[in-house]
Amino acid sequence: MVVFKELQAEGFGSLIDKMAFILDQPGLNIIRGKVGAGKTSIPSVLCWTLFGSTLKEKSSVNTWEELRTDTYAGTMASVIFEKEVHTIGLLGV
Repeated sequence: MVVFKELQAEGFGSLIDKMAFILDQPGLNIIRGKVGAGKTSIPSVLCWTLFGSTLKEKSSVNTWEELRTDTYAGTMASVIFEKEVHTIGLLGV
């Protein structure tokens, strides 16, 4: 069995700053936010890190040019998951 533990991303789509999302919280987890806040980016980061493609075919993984700051250093994403008894981390850059 695979248990996804944590997702991290920075500079991905509308996500400018580093973001961490805990995936193994008990109960129902709801992703809420304003338009452009990065709600779709959370499952898209997971998809991109695991499979190399985003949920939307035409979307770029890099932060939109109009949102980039002087400190923009590119896109980073990682997912930590457990497979049986082993903890594994994947990094997409």
